[in-house]
Amino acid sequence: MLEQMRLKVSINREHTAGSNQCGVTNVDGLYMTVKGGSLVTSFGEYPWVVAIFDVGAQFVCTGTLIAYNVVLTTASCVAAEQQLIARAGEWDLMTENEPVAHVNISVKKSIVHEKFNWESMEYNIALLILESAFDHLQYITPICLLGIDTEVFYEKCFITGWRSTRPLNRPSRNIVVKVEIAIDSGSCSLNSISTEICATANTNLPIYAKGAPLICPTDSSIYHIIGAWSTRTNGAIQFSDVRQFGPWIREKLEPDCIFI
Repeated sequence: MLEQMRLKVSINREHTAGSNQCGVTNVDGLYMTVKGGSLVTSFGEYPWVVAIFDVGAQFVCTGTLIAYNVVLTTASCVAAEQQLIARAGEWDLMTENEPVAHVNISVKKSIVHEKFNWESMEYNIALLILESAFDHLQYITPICLLGIDTEVFYEKCFITGWRSTRPLNRPSRNIVVKVEIAIDSGSCSLNSISTEICATANTNLPIYAKGAPLICPTDSSIYHIIGAWSTRTNGAIQFSDVRQFGPWIREKLEPDCIFI
């Protein structure tokens, strides 16, 4: 298991400034480099990843920063929650001992897709508008939405996020993982829906990362979100197809004068 891997950590506390470019990774992480297996990431390596908590400080699921004050996730993660907190700059959920402190901001408004269906998981997407924006820091940076004319390498897609944990089976470590994903329409169930992307994970380890983004790069290594982890059935992962929700996202953000 990932929590049982022996991680080698090299610390580098050099200060790093923010950037206005979306979809940029910090190769090998910031402040420290971690070695410990194919799924292991380093601190700040994927700066768009957000941990969503309830007011009782219980981890709910993974979200994705798409603007400095907007988190994208799945409706199934947040539809039943009343009050939420978005945490950026997080890496290991099991410790406070990290190179720099994470940042918590309360959610001002949760927008669940009006057609979301709990049974079919159709339209499983939600937006969280925050009380304030995160500061522009190198370890807190939004992902890009996929534009009409943007081409990405679908054979190089992956997810980033935290595995779901149970209170009685809490790991000693729960860091952001990166899992390579093979998009495969053949893995779809017979009752799959048009707003889904079907895929399989390139790992034998048990991974269940609710709300985690499905990310694909361009040829210039700018990363775009194309899906959000919806559910897993018969070994296949079903992602909400974020590409189809671009107009809906922009429509819902416009009343708050947020333009992406």
